[in-house]
Amino acid sequence: MFINWALGFRACGCEVSWLDVVPPNTPPEELQVAIQCLKKSLKPFSLDGSILVDYLSDQGGRPAISTAHDGDFDLLFDFRYNLPERLRKRARRSALLDMDPGQLQVALTGGGYPDPKHDLFFSIGSAGSPMARFPDAGKTWIHTHPCVYLPEWPVCSAPSNAAWTTVAHWWGAWMVDELGEAFSDAKRDGFAPLMDIPSKVSAPFKLALDETGEAERAWIKNHGFQVVNAHEVAATPLDYRNFIQQSLGEFSAAKPSYVRLRRRPTIIASG
Repeated sequence: MFINWALGFRACGCEVSWLDVVPPNTPPEELQVAIQCLKKSLKPFSLDGSILVDYLSDQGGRPAISTAHDGDFDLLFDFRYNLPERLRKRARRSALLDMDPGQLQVALTGGGYPDPKHDLFFSIGSAGSPMARFPDAGKTWIHTHPCVYLPEWPVCSAPSNAAWTTVAHWWGAWMVDELGEAFSDAKRDGFAPLMDIPSKVSAPFKLALDETGEAERAWIKNHGFQVVNAHEVAATPLDYRNFIQQSLGEFSAAKPSYVRLRRRPTIIASG
């Protein structure tokens, strides 16, 4: 997702630098491994030449690594939600993109993230609209669609044995809706009503998941789904793209929060 946006900005004529942050107590050896992994992931897209890795802290100091240009930036496009204020101030203007509609606004209202002081706020969901059943967290949200840089997604023919697939975290956190009711926001709960689908159609289905445990994996397979380790088949941007290109299409379920926090339509019937 981040790479698509970076390539999109670059295609519009922008000079793009990549900013990432790490906890301030990250061991030096671990930090160097992470930086090399980041560079390797960005290199196929020619985004590895201007990188800034700093610490997730408002305390000043030297960044962990910087190959980005010195001085201020014209725009900071923030995906993190909790970027230190000192880094935000390096840009003349800044904008935040909400990629977790409903979840982010609930977290902001409850103090789960510091109040972001950006100039503009974008959301891929219905934040701030009559369709939302969650607070706007005091922000004016501008709806935008997810960015897909099409030149990096050429049309591919699916192999004859291609499956309907998705890549996901199987487990998730608990949330509270606008009525104060707690509910599980795990992908597993979203899939629960769909687990019998493989037994009703002839097409294969494959789920690329993080760690599920042997018993859970067996339960998923018993319903007719193939299960693969997401960290093995989609660990890098290139692997992720290849996994999708080898798929027949995506078959997935909305997380419970996206269903519960969407306002139900009101229907008036007249006789």
